[in-house]
Amino acid sequence: SYSFCTLLKHNAHGFKMGPVQMFESKFGDIDEVFGFRVAKTVVIKDRFLGFLRIGLLLAILMYLIFTIFIDKGYLVIEQPTGTTRMKMKLFPENVFNSGSAFPYCTNPPTGSNTYAKGIIHDCIYADQDVINVPSLGNQFFIPTRIKVSTVNYNCNLTDAACGNSKKDNYTSETTDSVWFVAGIEEATLYIGHTVEGKGEVTVARDLTEMVGVLKDCRGNVVQHFPKKDPNMTLDEDLVKNRIVKVGDLLQWAKPGMHSPCGAGISLDDKARPEESTVHTETLRYEGLVLHILIDYDNTEETTFDYEKNTVEYTMTVVAITRTDPKYVTVNDVSANQKKIVNRHGLHVIVVQTGKLGVFSWKALVVSFTAGLGLMAIATTLTSMLALFVMPLKADYRKVMYEYSADFSDVREQREMEEKESPLLENEKVDFSSVTVDGKEAKVDKNGKVLKL
Repeated sequence: SYSFCTLLKHNAHGFKMGPVQMFESKFGDIDEVFGFRVAKTVVIKDRFLGFLRIGLLLAILMYLIFTIFIDKGYLVIEQPTGTTRMKMKLFPENVFNSGSAFPYCTNPPTGSNTYAKGIIHDCIYADQDVINVPSLGNQFFIPTRIKVSTVNYNCNLTDAACGNSKKDNYTSETTDSVWFVAGIEEATLYIGHTVEGKGEVTVARDLTEMVGVLKDCRGNVVQHFPKKDPNMTLDEDLVKNRIVKVGDLLQWAKPGMHSPCGAGISLDDKARPEESTVHTETLRYEGLVLHILIDYDNTEETTFDYEKNTVEYTMTVVAITRTDPKYVTVNDVSANQKKIVNRHGLHVIVVQTGKLGVFSWKALVVSFTAGLGLMAIATTLTSMLALFVMPLKADYRKVMYEYSADFSDVREQREMEEKESPLLENEKVDFSSVTVDGKEAKVDKNGKVLKL
């Protein structure tokens, strides 16, 4: 007789091929394919593999130390948000005392005009109240050229018939005057700003509670912004520590996001130098955009009370030309005409970025757990190198992998032996000896008769 496993595995007595034998004909021994793999500790006496694993562990340990302590993996980091407010001051006496000859003006204070860099116009020698425009939050506009024009209508705008076709009814747009703003480089700009975290980071600071620097395009610090002195008033602190000249911003600006540093930006530079034969306008005439980037950081101090740490910021300036920025308003609207004031100049945009962080047990546990996971990878990587890369990989494989006997065959053999030498249940109790047909016989622990 045959066991069930035998009938499945063997083609005997005319039986058709069983499913196990069909599987093994394609994939190999089924016991080897679905064999149970169990971990076994093997000590491979090879210093090179040992040094390799120790080296990997040391590298991972150094990475873990760097991540947690140097890169501050115990912090939860957020990109800050904030508000900005800007205002400008321009004093005519500062303009006259600047020593500039105002060559772009057809009406310079002294001497005659010898300007050969571009278009010239009359200049206005005015303060900020004449040329100022409303603050736009994180944006501000500093006029360098002002054009005033009048639009006259052929009909009265209070007449419905005129209103229905008014686009076709103005006679013309007449330019009343075009001015350059004299000495706009001498204007001073105040940039007030606050910063705070968005979620878990509860850090919040205003301008007087932070320490900052302004850097030129080469990374050199050109102006400091200290914390407010408690013995100074807000106005005294503003005048001494919070303002910067427009001319300095232009001088320290980087000419474009991806352009190399030069000698700074001058409003008398050509607006489109590559088209100088066609366009003779200067930056004073056309204008440009100034991006003021403020990068915040409160993680530099080596304390764990990051909510009380000093927030530091770095301010840089990027100039973007060929943008032709303008600010247009309509004034003196009447029934048959209106005044249009078209301002070209410097469009200042403040962008707040950086990082604010606070200590977090959750962040620390995540960083530490990630490091422990890498520790396990060191052993796995060493094993892979030993099995597939090292010159003695075949020898390593023999030591690391051990194949047992085919226990399906062992199981079938024992079943056949038991059928050939049956024992009663009560005769299997004593595993040392039994009596068969009046004779004493030795048996093993499974009841197999060893000797009659």
